[in-house]
Amino acid sequence: MGRIDHAFGTLSKLLITMRMSAYVFTCYAILQGTVILVGGEPRFSALGYDVAINVPFSPEIWGITIAISGVMGFIGVKTRSYRLGGLGMLFGAIWSVMFASAFLISAFQQPESNLTAIVAYGKDAILFTFMASANRDMWHQHQKDMLLNEDEEC
Repeated sequence: MGRIDHAFGTLSKLLITMRMSAYVFTCYAILQGTVILVGGEPRFSALGYDVAINVPFSPEIWGITIAISGVMGFIGVKTRSYRLGGLGMLFGAIWSVMFASAFLISAFQQPESNLTAIVAYGKDAILFTFMASANRDMWHQHQKDMLLNEDEEC
């Protein structure tokens, strides 16, 4: 029985760490979107932003999109609505890939532009993808548990 308790305790700590990481990352997305919205076009003035600023409705569309994905992810984690959380994380991953791609294209067009945004937003895309996958797995497990509960009641 001691080994089972230890394993359960370890898994519980891991789940808490994952939830806290998701909270931090979703708050980061909300903050990123807010900074883009408040900063406006002057924030997109460096060489690397040339492609990103030419997306229709920029920079507002970048800010609104990542902020909404952060809010969706945060609410999903808070309410344990894994489908909502997973969609928020998926949108964050897509946003990060698109934003990193804009910097990559700018780097090809202007070799003197900064390359760190490609790595930073690429890393964000990977982390968002991991979190979206974890939410999807939790949602599927929740669905299985609900089906098992229905079978037990019959």
